[in-house]
Amino acid sequence: RDLAAVTLNAYAIELIKHPSEAVQLAAVTQHGYAIEYIKGVVSEAVQLAAVTQSGYAIQYISDPSEAVQRAAVEQMPTQVFGHLTSDGALTRTAGPIDSNYGDGNIVHREIKT
Repeated sequence: RDLAAVTLNAYAIELIKHPSEAVQLAAVTQHGYAIEYIKGVVSEAVQLAAVTQSGYAIQYISDPSEAVQRAAVEQMPTQVFGHLTSDGALTRTAGPIDSNYGDGNIVHREIKT
């Protein structure tokens, strides 16, 4: 019954007093952040599953092993913020830009990238 509950909603683990390791694994495999709501002892296998699903889940693990830390770092994106990419929708143009500041003067400038 507990397994069915976390299969439907991983965060249902918060309502389970003593979830088995299988139930914990089912929850964190769906949503790594569900580890925050597990009461009691959390095995290294469950911790690894959580950070493998989402590296940021490590913030809810007190005193993670080296293996858990390594797995979390491997899951973190190398570029956290979208503005760091060079081919997104907000990318600047590489060529000249003509702009009108509303005073009738058109300014031409080159933008270097």
